[in-house]
Amino acid sequence: MKILVASDSFKGTLTSREIGRIVKEELALFHHVDYLPVSDGGEGLLDAWKEIYPGKIIKCRSQDPLGREIDCGYILANDKTAIIESAGTVGLGLLAEAERNPMNTSSYGLGLVIMDALRQGAEKIYTGLGGSGVNDGGVGMLQAMGVKFSDQNGNEINESGGKVLSRIAVMDISALDAVIQQASFYAVCDVDNPLLGLRGATRVYGTQKGVNPEMAEILEEGMTNLAEMAKKVSGTDNAAVPGAGAAGGLGFCLKSFLHARLMKGMDALIELTALDSRISQYDLIITGEGKLDDQTGSGKVPMGMLRLGEKYQIPVICLCGVNESTRDIGFKKVFSIVPQHSTLEESIASPEYYLRKLIREEIISWI
Repeated sequence: MKILVASDSFKGTLTSREIGRIVKEELALFHHVDYLPVSDGGEGLLDAWKEIYPGKIIKCRSQDPLGREIDCGYILANDKTAIIESAGTVGLGLLAEAERNPMNTSSYGLGLVIMDALRQGAEKIYTGLGGSGVNDGGVGMLQAMGVKFSDQNGNEINESGGKVLSRIAVMDISALDAVIQQASFYAVCDVDNPLLGLRGATRVYGTQKGVNPEMAEILEEGMTNLAEMAKKVSGTDNAAVPGAGAAGGLGFCLKSFLHARLMKGMDALIELTALDSRISQYDLIITGEGKLDDQTGSGKVPMGMLRLGEKYQIPVICLCGVNESTRDIGFKKVFSIVPQHSTLEESIASPEYYLRKLIREEIISWI
């Protein structure tokens, strides 16, 4: 049997590449196995996509969410397509627990990377929006790209972070004209949240970034102000667009001011790599993610692979650390490490061991 393994990472434990390697090693005696590192736009996007999209890694200097200088990189392909992982510059993982405060954290570093890609000649820019530690609506990113913000007294706002959102009274976005003329933008995300409200950027994702109830009110007010400013200066109203709330409002910012197309990670991957045309040669697809839940059906990697399998009438099975889904998504079979083979704590401590155990005790005989 010819098998393709294309699993998202098990967040915090195993990368997409590691999962593919492990499955291939366990099944190699019985079947022909290929694996494809994939990502839905979150952390690990560069690591996954660099193996399947022809391009070179461009190194550059940027800033983390608190303005500290860091080294980062992005993919630049021969066709002048750049692939940027926002988590590399504005990621939550770049901050210690005590540093997580979206009133202060900024997306400025992402703007620096985008500008570097433009200087390198990029004409298409895909930006993965998962895993961010910011909630500034993309204002920092715009500042790095030359946009000027002023308060109601006409004073230029040079600070960054969520704390400035409510102070914005004037925006000068003329610096973006040249940017938009040079390149087209694509915002790659795995969520469909709007910018505002109970399902918005602040209410849903703020807590993990350090938002307390008092901050939440201030940030929501600031995001509302930013949405109103966008209507005035860009003539667009994108606050309710699915994905606008991704990465602390970066989805909204990219769409409103850079005319970006918001798209799911799997859709971007299929578009960039012609993955669709390569699927038909396989007899079985093995996909997966760390936690299978009711959000899995909202465009994440497993759902993307399931759609491809259905298109070519190829069965798709799903591996996961934990299965919390309350409905049948459509997989031929779902295999879960917890609780069948370990406790949650054991699976996190020894993820490779228990994934191999799952494959040996269940999957080999099922195939």
